[in-house]
Amino acid sequence: MTIFGLTLEQWANFKFYIGLAKPLLLFVYLPIVLAGLLFLVTRRLPWHKKAPALLAYLIIAYAVPLGDVTVNSINMAKMCGKVGLHVNRAVEVDGYFARGTPAVDLRKYKYSFVEFSQPGIPVTHLERINGEIVKSRISEPAAEWENIVLAFDQRDIANGVSVSQHEVIRSRKSGEILAEEISYAAWSGWLDRKIAALIDNSIGSCYSRPFMYESIDKILIPKDLDK
Repeated sequence: MTIFGLTLEQWANFKFYIGLAKPLLLFVYLPIVLAGLLFLVTRRLPWHKKAPALLAYLIIAYAVPLGDVTVNSINMAKMCGKVGLHVNRAVEVDGYFARGTPAVDLRKYKYSFVEFSQPGIPVTHLERINGEIVKSRISEPAAEWENIVLAFDQRDIANGVSVSQHEVIRSRKSGEILAEEISYAAWSGWLDRKIAALIDNSIGSCYSRPFMYESIDKILIPKDLDK
């Protein structure tokens, strides 16, 4: 059973994604709305005329500040069930390539090597040789597997949300995806956008731990260097 496109479970976890507009609506807008409601209720009109006017008033009073917030929050409720780290399988590796993500510290993680790139700079190759970490530059990554950010703070028009981050671990040869992590951020309502033009105004996102960087060595398992 779905209501407005959401299951009962999704409605149970539903939340409004609203920022600094909330205190403004509570302490400024709500008293004005209640005063207007009191004015309408006390008018000497027959109830068959007063009731439709009251209903229309309440719908408009809600929809103006919160209509887009409600739609955006419904979109988030649909998408938030997909967040988190999803691992298809793990493999043993000597090392890997990181693009758009920080490479791990070889002093902590027992890979033979790690590689990473920065815009306009050749690939950096860090390799463990005789107990020392040696740095070199190479034109192309040597690793088969890469940890890459596919999207960061990118609007997903089709689903009405923003992709906070979409990160995968995949084969550079076949494209096979070993693991995927995604998180979403809500679109701001029009009032929160106005406030955000003046001051920082975060409205929230949905994500789930563990993050990929916390589990990298459980997915790309370092081969035993002592074998």
